[in-house]
Amino acid sequence: MEEKENINNEEITNINNTNLIEENKTSSPLENTTDVINDVISNISQIEDANTDVNQEQVLDQSFESEKKKRKSKLPLIIILLVLVVALFIGVLLFTQKNKSTQNIYYKGIDILSSSLTTTFDKTQNNIKDLVNLKMTATIDINSNDKEIKDIIDTFDKLKLSFISQVDYKNKKMNIDTDMLYDDGSILKTNILVKDNIGYLNIPDLYDKPLKVLEDKNIDLMFNANNVEDVKVFVSEFSNILKTSLKDEWFSKTKEKIEVMGNNVNAYNNKLTLTSKSIYELENTIFDKMLQNDKLLDAMSSLTKKSKDEIKTNITDLKSKIKETNENVEISIYLNSSNELQKILIKSKTEESEEITEFSMTDVGTFDILVDKEKLGYLILKDDIIEMNLKDEEVSITFTLKDYYISMKMDGYGIKLEMSLTAKDSKGNIKILIDSLDEDMNMTLNIDFEEITDAKFNEFNVENAKNIEELTKEDTNKISENLSKNTTLLKLIEDLQTSSLSSIFKTEM
Repeated sequence: MEEKENINNEEITNINNTNLIEENKTSSPLENTTDVINDVISNISQIEDANTDVNQEQVLDQSFESEKKKRKSKLPLIIILLVLVVALFIGVLLFTQKNKSTQNIYYKGIDILSSSLTTTFDKTQNNIKDLVNLKMTATIDINSNDKEIKDIIDTFDKLKLSFISQVDYKNKKMNIDTDMLYDDGSILKTNILVKDNIGYLNIPDLYDKPLKVLEDKNIDLMFNANNVEDVKVFVSEFSNILKTSLKDEWFSKTKEKIEVMGNNVNAYNNKLTLTSKSIYELENTIFDKMLQNDKLLDAMSSLTKKSKDEIKTNITDLKSKIKETNENVEISIYLNSSNELQKILIKSKTEESEEITEFSMTDVGTFDILVDKEKLGYLILKDDIIEMNLKDEEVSITFTLKDYYISMKMDGYGIKLEMSLTAKDSKGNIKILIDSLDEDMNMTLNIDFEEITDAKFNEFNVENAKNIEELTKEDTNKISENLSKNTTLLKLIEDLQTSSLSSIFKTEM
């Protein structure tokens, strides 16, 4: 028998950012990586299967195929649901780690997530210098068991791209020096300069003047990384809008017995119930409050370089597209008496169907992901790792976030894809692997980077720059002539011509 309790409507106080900064010195990477969360998708569409009159054998066949399609369709749905709940998970876990009170955990989770994001942005702002210099080297490694294309692969393996990137955030300028190499010889050196919202290209070995290749008033948006005040304002104001748009009557709290890891556990069900009417009301209220919040609008205007009137028009257009559906959503967060997370249930119901997504604890910080009792993966949320795995009959996806390391792996449809980023002590590596099982070939892009200290900004003279669209035939002929004098380029062309690549082209022709 469920024993109902009223939610304590005590005032949720703002968390002191100074205290959070002090706590973050010894806190988990979970709090320091919450800036990866950007959006919350609020609408989940349902698919209704069509029924046709056929004979009994066809009905059985269609039933089998329908169930197969239904199983396959769950992976996109669970990805959408994960976007909805990962931010909530992090807020709840931070709440349960820091608090033993019985405040409304939805409100409190929003508060703590917002404050943790703000702290992370503060750290980002403090770590970004006026001038950032990065030295990078990119190589491609291709492998195949096909002997006919081995010499082609050997040729491409000798290619290398090295570049030094300089970003002057204070003066809103960027310079990139590149050198494309083949067999350790230079094919082409370039200099790219961005300043005053204009992009310039300098190719000294080919042309004696810099070229103006791009002009856009919004180019300087890329230099806003050292000023995150607007982002902090947006996070804070939107969090308050979300909290004040949720009505107390949509929440309930009951004491229940649930099964966790094979044991019956007394838990408190903190439920948020959103009917189709309340979802419609919530969406409209959020947009209305955004339109009335000058601080939020000013921050959005500054970030996007659009006027407040343009921002308001865009928000109004989004609001006009809201329609009430017949969908109802229930989110239940189960905590034990020590405020430890035990389970999360998300029920999505329409007049035609109901789908239940469950995050059920199998170990401390580890949860199975189930849709209608069918396991589709797992989620690990611990101090030293966040990992999510989703798998259906077609594809498997794994996302991992550790200290100094992020990776995403996908295996399906005859292709393996792996992407990873490692960064520590001003050095790092980016790796992208594509493995085609059907073509019996794999390719790895490897980028090593390192921050250079005490470097001055390298800027070439652009006073005599020429618009690239104004190049004459004489100019292009001069560029072609200079290209033909490049011995390394000629060696690359010769190696390609003598490889089996030329025979492939001849066959196709």
